[in-house]
Amino acid sequence: MNRMEAIGRQSTTMVVVLALCSVAGYIYYKKRQADLYRRVIPPNIPIHLIQNETDAHRVTNAMLERLLRSEFPVVGLDAEWKPHGETKSPIAMIQLSDGIDCILLHVHHFGRKNIPPALIEILSSARIVKVGVGIDNDMKMISSQYETSTSCVTDLRSICLDRHLEGGRSLAAITQSVLHLQLDKRHEIQCSNWEEKELSRDQIHYAAADAWSAQAIFKELYEGEGGAGGVENVLQFASEVRSNGGVHHKRAKKTEENLAGKPIKRRRCVVCGYTGYISKIPVVPRKYREFFPLRYKERSCHDILRLCHSCYQTYLQFCEVRREELATQLNAPLQGNGKQVIVDRRLKLAQSLAKQLLSNSSRARMSEERVREAKEHVAHYLKKRLEDVNEMEDVEEVLKMEATRPNEEYLPHEALVMQKYEDPTDLNQFVKEWRYLFLRTMQPRFMPHHWDPERPLEECTFVPWREGNVPKSASLKRWMNEKGILLEDTANEMK
Repeated sequence: MNRMEAIGRQSTTMVVVLALCSVAGYIYYKKRQADLYRRVIPPNIPIHLIQNETDAHRVTNAMLERLLRSEFPVVGLDAEWKPHGETKSPIAMIQLSDGIDCILLHVHHFGRKNIPPALIEILSSARIVKVGVGIDNDMKMISSQYETSTSCVTDLRSICLDRHLEGGRSLAAITQSVLHLQLDKRHEIQCSNWEEKELSRDQIHYAAADAWSAQAIFKELYEGEGGAGGVENVLQFASEVRSNGGVHHKRAKKTEENLAGKPIKRRRCVVCGYTGYISKIPVVPRKYREFFPLRYKERSCHDILRLCHSCYQTYLQFCEVRREELATQLNAPLQGNGKQVIVDRRLKLAQSLAKQLLSNSSRARMSEERVREAKEHVAHYLKKRLEDVNEMEDVEEVLKMEATRPNEEYLPHEALVMQKYEDPTDLNQFVKEWRYLFLRTMQPRFMPHHWDPERPLEECTFVPWREGNVPKSASLKRWMNEKGILLEDTANEMK
């Protein structure tokens, strides 16, 4: 009997020892895994977690100054928010990295009116490239929440999918493929509560790594394709990615050997002849084309021309002047015919008072008259009598109501303009005015042979190039000769 008891005790001891070893091994594994994730960011890159307005102004101003002076003005950007419940959660954190610093702006603790002006300038500047994966959705939320504009936004997936990189759909896969580093994408970190005042060490490193890796990936891909230094080259590369879905001009180059004697296809700016990073730009701005009839949208290739970044920026300035002229001539304000959203100010006030009712500290400072006023607003929106209002359930229900709604009667400037050109004849005239505006202001010297400023939209289908049988457009040559513009001979080139 004693022997059996001894065996039983030994078995129990072994089970306990094995269990303890398993737990210790699991803890060691998780610790090593966390340390591995934290080594994604180089140790010389500081991480700043900012939770107050004073520090936010200081660090964003410093980053803005660096980016404006830098020859590589690229910032990795990402955003985090609390997992959505019944209502959509606002952005809780915005992460930025320029390769020198990682800034984590815990905007949930700032308040909407205290967003640093330097951050707004970084987001809206056309001279600073913002990169990330799924960054368009992040920018849309930021623009909606803080009522700011954004520009020069580039999704890394555009480059990676074109280059057939493995797993080019997620930031973690792209980081593994390009940088050979492993990002922390554990579900418990990714879907944690980002509105908490105290963030864990893993949360901080997760947020910083997303922004840092985006900037590092863009830099690696840019330099890996022989990208030259200088702001203009970086901006042109980003513009090419956005316009052509990541197709780089070097991938389109072909040698005489693999063309088997056929003429070389050249990609160059139709204005200055630059053969570096080229974008496809519509002569009629896209915002107007959105409101074209569908049958004309499908015939747009005739009015898509290749421009370098510098010429494109110049043309945009002339386009803006033309937009202002149209706004005045056609009574179509640039801001549209009103507000895009309608705000229920009374509901906003009711929600503000309701928050005070729910907060113990605010409720203690409210007078009886103020409490009664708050309850009256709640009762009004719930269509209840004042005495039937429940301070907990009813107040929370009012807070869930949408105080803003889209203005169904709102029309943007472009829609108002296109209403005046609904007739096909008028629409053709509208397009011709833009074509001649391009010719008059930009004076291009490398136009495609088939391009004709007088061509009706109904005939704007693709014209394939054939050697020797596609003369220069007669109206284009006539216009160029009248203006004294030398049109370069492009008889052996394609569009």
